[in-house]
Amino acid sequence: MSGENLRKRIAALVATPSKRNTGMRIVNDALVRWIDSQGLLAETDFFQFEAAPEFPEAPRYGCVLELVPERYERVVVWGDFIVDRNWLAKACERVARERAAAVSDVQRHVDAVIFGGADGAPSPQRIVAGQCFLVSDDAYDADRAYQARFARLAREAKPFLLRDPLSVARASVFSGAPASALPPLDTALLRPALCARAGAHDDGDARARDGFGLFFGRTEGGFGAKLGATLAARSSAAGRARYLRWLPAKPVPAWVRIAANPVIDPLPGALDEIADVLRRLSFVVTDTYHLALVCWSLGVPAICVGAGAQRFAHSVHDKKKELFFLSQRIERFHLFAEEGFAAAHAQTRAMLAEIAGADPAPRVAAQIRAQAERVLGALDAALRGR
Repeated sequence: MSGENLRKRIAALVATPSKRNTGMRIVNDALVRWIDSQGLLAETDFFQFEAAPEFPEAPRYGCVLELVPERYERVVVWGDFIVDRNWLAKACERVARERAAAVSDVQRHVDAVIFGGADGAPSPQRIVAGQCFLVSDDAYDADRAYQARFARLAREAKPFLLRDPLSVARASVFSGAPASALPPLDTALLRPALCARAGAHDDGDARARDGFGLFFGRTEGGFGAKLGATLAARSSAAGRARYLRWLPAKPVPAWVRIAANPVIDPLPGALDEIADVLRRLSFVVTDTYHLALVCWSLGVPAICVGAGAQRFAHSVHDKKKELFFLSQRIERFHLFAEEGFAAAHAQTRAMLAEIAGADPAPRVAAQIRAQAERVLGALDAALRGR
């Protein structure tokens, strides 16, 4: 049998590991660490949508068009919006442009990779983890072909894990498949537990505090700038403000340079070093979903700004922030931009007083770690075919 026909064990599909989004890199790094923790890294091929930049911690990614499911025993669909109808349509259009291919051909191939072939056709086992199923779209129910594919994946994938409770409920109603008993969890939250598996341990409360972090990269208008500038300018027992380049492609805004001259941190390139920078902070104030998640998972409290009076319309919508904070019972640390700056500033001061008095972050980090261990147990078993 030729090498071309040999059946390898695992194919792993992620959204593009973007140089513009540290959160996406952390999601994908958790996948690599998980597979490595099972000793199966050499037996795994990684694939993504669109061309991907290279990072020190990343494997080489092939294009989704190069993924032939029949050559694999398992296909892992990892993180965020890959099973979402609208996200997929746009991603296929981008891949088609990049590869000079017909959009319809790309869509057919991607559907077969993610959802499998027709009922009864030989197909590798799918493992789905960390997906979001929230985008509001009345056409979902009208698209019977998509509904059938999604329902089959929800029934047959072992496991089929979503990243928040509302996605679990919506997917169960849409597909008719029973919900998993495991806690819904964003795959970025698996990374601390996976680091611990490899022998790395957090410094916990003994870490040296080195100021507080600010990053606003999602909020429209000047709300985030005003809140950040005010916090940077006020005297704080937590020390000097540090501006975090979480989305490195975004230029440093003008308010950062004039707001009490905070330290501007070009975050390190390696994700472990980024985590070390975050661990040294007393707290973080941000409007960015994955920065807030990662901080809480590391035991660093994060106050997050989001807009709540909107339907979930696209993959970077603010509703997912609110859902995370509600899920972890820390909703008081989520501020609504619609309530105005004065209310947000007052709530922020109250949160900072709580952090100074009885920091809830170590407890939240422990509960996230416990949730992650349960999810990882199920993923380990699935990867081993148990």
